[in-house]
Amino acid sequence: MKLTQEQINYLFSFCRGQGIIHYDVQIEMVDHFTEWIETNWKKQPYASFLFMIAQLRESFPKQDLKEIVREKEANLKKELVRQYKTEIVSFFTLPKIALSLLLFVFFFTIQWKPWLIVSLPVYLLNAYTVLYYLFAGKNIVRKNKEQKIHPLLVYDKLERLLNVKLLVAPILFIAVSGALFAKIKIEHDFILYPIRILIPFILIAFFSLVHVSVQVNKKIRKLYPTAFAL
Repeated sequence: MKLTQEQINYLFSFCRGQGIIHYDVQIEMVDHFTEWIETNWKKQPYASFLFMIAQLRESFPKQDLKEIVREKEANLKKELVRQYKTEIVSFFTLPKIALSLLLFVFFFTIQWKPWLIVSLPVYLLNAYTVLYYLFAGKNIVRKNKEQKIHPLLVYDKLERLLNVKLLVAPILFIAVSGALFAKIKIEHDFILYPIRILIPFILIAFFSLVHVSVQVNKKIRKLYPTAFAL
């Protein structure tokens, strides 16, 4: 016996009543409960839906339910990490590898003034982020943030993966190093060369994170369209 939409909605309410707040975890649990009810209902075709719910409660005590929820959450997190890794790998296409090499040569060979070590990378980071979000991402990151109407575990985890704290340290390193060089006028190549080598890798790492934030946001929107306002 197939459940009606009204009965499925009841299962969503049941999940919320059990303290399952994330919509994507609720979907996983509702699928699990639906399969269980439909399988057991075939054995008791004349039982009511509420009777099946009562049996469901007996079959899934709180401790067992918590274990199942943790399992579903772990699977969702694993899938998010898989998508994250997939998008990171997809970022490094041949043109982007060539761009990386050009950046490396650009920063390593030109004789930089110390203040440029601070300003130019920051300008590049900001310009790339704005342009990629606007054109490649079609504002999907902003739309998802503004239009999300249900909490999503995968969305929250993605936000943490791409937390600005992950980027603060290298950017501060560039800024502090540049300010230090500008102040005390250090011109020794054995100090400036490591900074020049580091900057391209930081830029490419940042660019790849921007790419991932856009692409995974698109996938989350596609997987859970009802979690966002139209």
